[in-house]
Amino acid sequence: MARTKHPASRPGRRANRPGTGRQRKPHRFRPGTAALREIRRLQSSFKLLIPAAPFIRCYVLTRSQPLAS
Repeated sequence: MARTKHPASRPGRRANRPGTGRQRKPHRFRPGTAALREIRRLQSSFKLLIPAAPFIRCYVLTRSQPLAS
């Protein structure tokens, strides 16, 4: 059996026992993981968030108006 850097149990460490008063932290994903999952979900769906025709109409109207300065 190969040697490991960290043995299975160390004599000096206390285990996370119910009586110690410590609670387990809730699981959190790394930054960006949930966002990438949401992007993949939205890209795989065929339903557009904003329907194409109204969006194009709105875009053309805003592009045709000169900028107010």
